[in-house]
Amino acid sequence: MTYAEICYQDGKIVRVPMEEKTEGDVLYLSLPEDVELSGISYLDFDIERAYAKEGDAGYFLTMSGQAEGMRDTGLMYFRSRPDGEITVQNVRMPIWGVKTEQNCYLGIVTGMAPYAGGVYTVKDGVYRHWPRIWLDGTIPSEPVTAELHFLHGEDADYSGMARAYRKYQLDHGFRPLRERITPAVNYAAESLYVRIRHGWKPCPCTVLEQTPENEPPMHTACTFRQAEEIMEAYHRAGVQKAEFCLVGWNIRGHDGRWPQILPPEEALGGEDGLRSLIATAKRLGYTISAHTNSTDAYTIAENFRMEDMIGKGTAYWSGGQTYLICPDAALRLAEETLPAVAEYGFNGVHYIDVITCIPPLECKQPAHPSDRVRSARQSAKVLEYARTLFGGISSEGSYDYSMAPVDYVLYVSFAREGEGTEWSDRLIPFWQLVYHGITLSNPYTRTVNAPLSNSPDTMLKLIEYGGRPALYYYSSFVNKQGANWMGDGSDFTCDTPEEQQRCADAAKHMEEIYAPLAYLQWEFMERHEELSPGVYQVTYSDGSRIIVDYQQKTFRLEKPEH
Repeated sequence: MTYAEICYQDGKIVRVPMEEKTEGDVLYLSLPEDVELSGISYLDFDIERAYAKEGDAGYFLTMSGQAEGMRDTGLMYFRSRPDGEITVQNVRMPIWGVKTEQNCYLGIVTGMAPYAGGVYTVKDGVYRHWPRIWLDGTIPSEPVTAELHFLHGEDADYSGMARAYRKYQLDHGFRPLRERITPAVNYAAESLYVRIRHGWKPCPCTVLEQTPENEPPMHTACTFRQAEEIMEAYHRAGVQKAEFCLVGWNIRGHDGRWPQILPPEEALGGEDGLRSLIATAKRLGYTISAHTNSTDAYTIAENFRMEDMIGKGTAYWSGGQTYLICPDAALRLAEETLPAVAEYGFNGVHYIDVITCIPPLECKQPAHPSDRVRSARQSAKVLEYARTLFGGISSEGSYDYSMAPVDYVLYVSFAREGEGTEWSDRLIPFWQLVYHGITLSNPYTRTVNAPLSNSPDTMLKLIEYGGRPALYYYSSFVNKQGANWMGDGSDFTCDTPEEQQRCADAAKHMEEIYAPLAYLQWEFMERHEELSPGVYQVTYSDGSRIIVDYQQKTFRLEKPEH
């Protein structure tokens, strides 16, 4: 029997049996209809199968979410460790996984999923783990439900858990990448992804409510003409395929005046310079895309309307105090602003900042209230609209509630690649096992600019996780030590002809490594396993295998014989 333990905001705790239904190897759980739904702080699923003892074989799958040391999916082994408890909120995938000596299953929160989280405890050598729905007083807008998918034989491990979740997603609206091919997506799969940050105002900014009179000056890092020179250097270096994404090309640079986008920043070359840059990319055989934002807003924008906002955000970017756009308004603003961006002739995979990097937003404005379930759907509509307009759509981060339309993820995780934590003993490419072959991705913030990294492990991690390489000019722009999530070094720059050529040569080196692997982007990642300490094998749906050896700092590709 599975129970729901409901903690109300007034301190009352109610424990009720969940309604259960079994079909084959799937156990369906739902909260009884007679439960009082108002005023719930959180709701726990007490699942007796999620118990283990110190020394047992197996592991818990650790959720990736908002908790210290839980920024990527990993494995918690039942080893000796101190008593403790950790709670995880805003998980990026509403799942949990358990492999014990008795059973193996994947759990999926299927109703009110954007509110899912989890709890892990160790006490006197006993391990427990359960999902938690963090409602904080929100009345559920749909039934609270979950599914347990029991796994057997070769499926009874984390690769099997990932395959089960992939199947669930494919059965519920996701489609393989090969079924969503457009010219932009087809080119993206075979190309390097090159982002150029052109300009930005001071970040963090001390002028919180900006006007044209008090707006801080913009730093120009790369003009449109310099971007043309970068492309020409790539062409000389022999780079065959690259998609260039322009960041901070818009009025007053990166995070300058969202949701206002146009006109193109005059200090960078203005409209004429932008059109020349786009023409150069096409002449050289490259694609080109633009970076916009549908989440953040600043009062300096000509199209800023306070009634469109959820309220103030917690960040202070180049535009000053951020305001969070209600997803309902975000869709309308996208329809108002993005067609004029498309008119310039961008032909790459469009990029909308942040939208899959944060949990769905809850709006409590009386004029347009929205819980996270509705917000996730509205954000997906923004992405779907942009994909229809540009032929492809991308963002950053790994929240999957709105991700069905997404063709590329700039980075899946902010974690330090490959590192375990106090609660997560070993990180695994679980997200990639689910989504490789559904969307292109680069695994970590630190695997951006991999060819300039001082560590060969960074390049190996990109390969192990099936990444499409991302190169970033001026990735470091935050004026605060340690705040640049892609690192404070190893940056691509274009300040001199020598720097331009050095970076173009590094891009060519990256292409030589990636080109023989690019065909795998269309395949599912079926299995990941450790062959020996520091040696991992990844098997794809076409039978190809990649063996990555962190001891010898090498990798090899084994293609199937046909």
